[in-house]
Amino acid sequence: MAFITLAGTLLDPNGDFAVGDEIRFTHKSTTGETVEGAVSIIIVNPSGTYSIPLQYGLVLVEYKDARNSQFKNLGVATVNQDN
Repeated sequence: MAFITLAGTLLDPNGDFAVGDEIRFTHKSTTGETVEGAVSIIIVNPSGTYSIPLQYGLVLVEYKDARNSQFKNLGVATVNQDN
């Protein structure tokens, strides 16, 4: 199964670590062994860092600030070896 690893540090608009914020990835296509509808979630830890393996395919990306109860749709991205 082909995948990329997303890793980094997430800051809020004030430049502080975005602790508790969430990024949700929902597969919009079946690719290899990853089926449409499969969900992966990152929850930003106290050091502000995150790391997640993400399988290739079309992926809906959504973001939720720790102070909000609903995810915001950021769009659909193609995940492959080039991006």
